Amino acid sequence: MSDHPVLIIGAGISGLVLAQYLQRQGVPFKLFDRDSAIDARSGGWGLTLHWALPALRELLPEHLVERFPETFVNKKASALGDTGRFQFFDLKSGAALYDVPAAERIRVSRVRLRQLLTTGIDVQWSKNLQNIESSGDTITAHFEDGTSCIGRLLVACDGSRSRAREILYPDLEMNPLPVQILGASTLYTAEEMGGAESIDPFIFQGSHPDSNVFLFFSFLDTPGNFETSSKDRYHCQVIVSWADSKGISVPGDNAERITLMKNLTDSWSEPFRSLVHKLPDDAEVRSIRIEDWMFQPGRTHAHPRAVLMGDSAHTMTMYRGEGANNAIVDVLDLVKRVDMRQTRSFGQDTLTHSLAAYENDVFKRAEPSAMSAIPDKASSVRISQRQPQACRGKGQISSQVVQLRRNAVQHASEIEFLNSVLADLDSSSSSGITHVVQKVRNRISRLQTGRDLPQSESSNDSSQQEITLTEDRVPGKLPSSAEAASNQIDSSLLTAIEHLAWGRNSAGCFPHRNCACQYRKNGLQLVSSNGSIQGDSLPLGLNPNLPRIIDAQKLVKFHICHVAWHHDCFHGPTFLEQCEMFWETGRYDDPLWLALYYSVLSSTVSSIQDSPKARDLADVDLHTMQSAQQLFSAMVQTLYDCHFLSNLSIYSVQAIVISTEVAHNLGLSQLNATLFNAAVRIAECLGVHKIQDHSTKPVRNKDDWEERVEREVGKRVWCQMIIQDHFAIPFTDTYSISPMHFSTGRPMNAEDYDLMDMPISTPTTSTYVRVLVNLAELMPGLVDGLGPMNNRKPHREQYQHILQVDQKMRAVVKDIPPFLLRPDKEKEQQIPWLSIARRSLAITAAEKIIMIHRPFLFRSFHDPTYSYTRRTSVAAAMTILREHETIVREEDISIWTHTAFAITAAVIMCFEVNAIAESAFSASAQSYKEAILSARARLASRDLDVLAQRGVALIDAIFTAGSDLNTGGTSSKMMDFGQILAKFSTFSRLNLGSPSTEASPSGIPTVESQDVIGAHFDEMRPTWGTAEDIDFDAWFNETFYSLQGPLQL
Repeated sequence: MSDHPVLIIGAGISGLVLAQYLQRQGVPFKLFDRDSAIDARSGGWGLTLHWALPALRELLPEHLVERFPETFVNKKASALGDTGRFQFFDLKSGAALYDVPAAERIRVSRVRLRQLLTTGIDVQWSKNLQNIESSGDTITAHFEDGTSCIGRLLVACDGSRSRAREILYPDLEMNPLPVQILGASTLYTAEEMGGAESIDPFIFQGSHPDSNVFLFFSFLDTPGNFETSSKDRYHCQVIVSWADSKGISVPGDNAERITLMKNLTDSWSEPFRSLVHKLPDDAEVRSIRIEDWMFQPGRTHAHPRAVLMGDSAHTMTMYRGEGANNAIVDVLDLVKRVDMRQTRSFGQDTLTHSLAAYENDVFKRAEPSAMSAIPDKASSVRISQRQPQACRGKGQISSQVVQLRRNAVQHASEIEFLNSVLADLDSSSSSGITHVVQKVRNRISRLQTGRDLPQSESSNDSSQQEITLTEDRVPGKLPSSAEAASNQIDSSLLTAIEHLAWGRNSAGCFPHRNCACQYRKNGLQLVSSNGSIQGDSLPLGLNPNLPRIIDAQKLVKFHICHVAWHHDCFHGPTFLEQCEMFWETGRYDDPLWLALYYSVLSSTVSSIQDSPKARDLADVDLHTMQSAQQLFSAMVQTLYDCHFLSNLSIYSVQAIVISTEVAHNLGLSQLNATLFNAAVRIAECLGVHKIQDHSTKPVRNKDDWEERVEREVGKRVWCQMIIQDHFAIPFTDTYSISPMHFSTGRPMNAEDYDLMDMPISTPTTSTYVRVLVNLAELMPGLVDGLGPMNNRKPHREQYQHILQVDQKMRAVVKDIPPFLLRPDKEKEQQIPWLSIARRSLAITAAEKIIMIHRPFLFRSFHDPTYSYTRRTSVAAAMTILREHETIVREEDISIWTHTAFAITAAVIMCFEVNAIAESAFSASAQSYKEAILSARARLASRDLDVLAQRGVALIDAIFTAGSDLNTGGTSSKMMDFGQILAKFSTFSRLNLGSPSTEASPSGIPTVESQDVIGAHFDEMRPTWGTAEDIDFDAWFNETFYSLQGPLQL
């Protein structure tokens, strides 16, 4: 058996990728294809490769990966880092309804990609599979030309018309989709394109809302793209489709087909209309009938050494843009399950188990794409062009539905009560109540359908899960696990019963779509709203707090692309869809949604108001619209007007959590803290702290998708709440969210458009927050390890604990993905927020080192016992100031943490300068002084930032207090905080008072910023010398190298 090759049927994408991998590994294989040559078929499609790119790079040899540009349909655009917007248009108005951003995405020619993948591969052409024969440890492929080949595994990659699939599953039926499609490829000059080439360099789509006729347009080649490309023409693919229900049949004559395409698109807006109407008379128009099919895992066939891959395993329509990506990852899943290099992998039992695992992998991943429409603006179009999967060929469905509805109506109240009890019971982790849960499930089923649940739908055999609770109790004996479970059961049942009287809910049923608790609002309050929304309305022109729609549109889109990564508290496409409905109709599905809207707008204005570059990018004039403070105030007012403390809503939680992005800069930290703690309690009441993981069932329809979105949004919000709560511990000496008292898991590392969980090595909109929460979860242990607040441990024990947490933090940072630690120009060109996220993380990581040492920070400046804390904190502070200076110089967006942590760093450097005053003219002292002056100037320039102005006042207060301390020739080891407080009060009143043209940036009249510090710098007397060998530098530079070059302290 070891000499037999792996047989690959089909030289499509998956077959060729598998062949390349096997060749790299030295595994013998044979590759067969029914075509006569690689170029036997004319034309071809473009392919969009995105989430499968990491898998493709892992499977292919490096020299082929480097040649990917040879396959690009638009090399120029790709070289510029343009991944396309993939917009969907209203073909009546010409308005862009949505776009699909991507962190990484390439558009390739299928023909060229296949040609590249055949490099070094011997393909046996003109091999039409006729039959398959299995015998013991081998499998034989028989071909129509009379030849055959014996192998140890047959992988069928022969496409949507797979002959291998017909052999394995002779009774299968494809699912024809009730859609008519006409498509043509043609060459257009730039003039004939009518500006369409500027819409997107790769692909765009759209539909007409009245006729429901759909457009799919893509570039197959662009002028001068390759030597064989046209020098002045675009090679375009134009596809028009409509539902069978329109009753429009496709003519057989080519000219009549062109005429039909033009008639169907005559009412389209430009340039979309001309893309069809300028089709030349000799363009070949093809009629395409599409089908889909998905294998079911567990189905047996007569050939245990045969397996399906790619389109043969999951045939899906081209509209979904998922076929090639799934096919590539199929290959990776197979070679991970079956080690092709090991002979033992092909033993029958081992192989059967491995192939079954592979099929489960493929089914879980590909089934949602193959069997459901994409959940986006095009959903209504695409869904209308196909029947629901459950209704195909089921003539008796309607009568069953009627009976189910009758039962549900008759027993509605009892069903609702049982569902409520069931939700409470489900929230308990104890397996001892499984039989109770099952009885309730059966009762609900009998009320609804008239019969018990089938055994296959029941939970695991209760006889295997029941816990025996009849064990004799022995006085003094520790409770057994069964007794502990019994206590938990008693508690859960008692809680569930008490909550009936209290009117509260303890079940983990967020997002409350299918539960019966009081937070279910009959579908009106949805994080993912779509379709007809019945909610409050507001005349947009009558509310002075609302920006103009055109400004709001720009701010929201800027926020999604450039700010949302920092909080990750909503689903971008869903929020944008809600905004579009609001802009168009003035309606929204919940009054508290408006608070979320204001919160997003205020945080966006705050992030760009001090950056000309960001303002230009957002393309808004802030002088003609509401300020960040006005928008924030509107958010708070909306919360109270809508009684957010009694009308509990996830929107309130989102609004409050996102408002942290602006509240501190407005000088409203106390209000933010109060609102945040209210948000924690609201979230807990809603069950956001115990969101169950996504169901393993595939996403089959729009409702499933919306529930997935809502569940994921809940996880994202809770994750951000953990971060904000735990990072506030040094300022509150406590935390509201106990790590022991929530079960909600991490959000997926996924892009919004598909919510497919990706490895952490792939940057997505959720990556930054997922990284940050790993740092945040160290903080409760940090404060708890110091001992009770009223009885702290001895200093020695506390400091040992501090050092241990320091090492834990460095270990966490070590595992951060490389693209957040070091510059990656290629990724940063593709992802607009990646560069600022990397610098923000550098600032945050340095500040968290300071946070860990904060309990001994001030002590370290007058007690050499803690010199490690002093050296580490000073080095970290200099790092923060350097990164802050770069961000300001590059005019990047401003995140509130930049200002806050720059103040922390400047204060630490003030203490250091005070400590080394005798060495005022040393290189280190001068660099520290310059760093402080530079930071003060940057903070003072932020005249709309209350936090920054208070920071300036604090810096001035520390220095002037320090100078007063050292007058008269005496030396003091500790500063007078009473003086600092008094001077800060004076300076902050000046800074935040009425602006004066004669005042300095800090508001101190007639005194230059350098004079406030410089006048006292030389008078400060030293307490000790400068410490050497700051180990923070070595660690930080090794981890975050190339950010600014080596630290120079």
